[in-house]
Amino acid sequence: DELCDKSKLRHIERLQTGECTIVPGFVLNDLLTNYERVSDHCSNVAAAMIELEADEFDTHRYLGAVKQKRSEDFERYYQAYREKYDFDIIASGGISSLDDVKSLSALGLYGAIIGKAYYTGAVSLAEAIKIAE
Repeated sequence: DELCDKSKLRHIERLQTGECTIVPGFVLNDLLTNYERVSDHCSNVAAAMIELEADEFDTHRYLGAVKQKRSEDFERYYQAYREKYDFDIIASGGISSLDDVKSLSALGLYGAIIGKAYYTGAVSLAEAIKIAE
C-alpha cells in the first residue's frame, strides 16, 4: 500500500511540474491496483497450498509467521516446492536491502521485485543486478 501511495504522489509531482498529463495517471493507478491484487492473490494461493498440505487452513497466521522469520522451515518448503513445480519464481514483497537480494539470489530465483527498496533508495538497481548475476 505504501509503495502505491508513493507512486501516486510522484505522479502528482510530475503533473505539477508539467512532466506529464493526467491521462497516464489513470493508467498508472489501474496498474498499481492490479499489481497489488496479483501480488496478494499469489501470496494467498501459495499459503493455501502449503496449509492444505499440512491439513490446516489459517493463511493469515501462516503468512504472518513467514514474514516474521525466514526460518529453516521456510527455506526447506521453498526448495521442495521449487523442485516439485519447475517454474521460474520471482520474489515480491519484503525486500528492503541488498542483503535480501543476496539471500534471494542464493536461492536461485528467476528475479525479484525490489519496488519499495528501489524507490526509497535503499537498494541500487545496478548493485542488485550485479549481485543477481
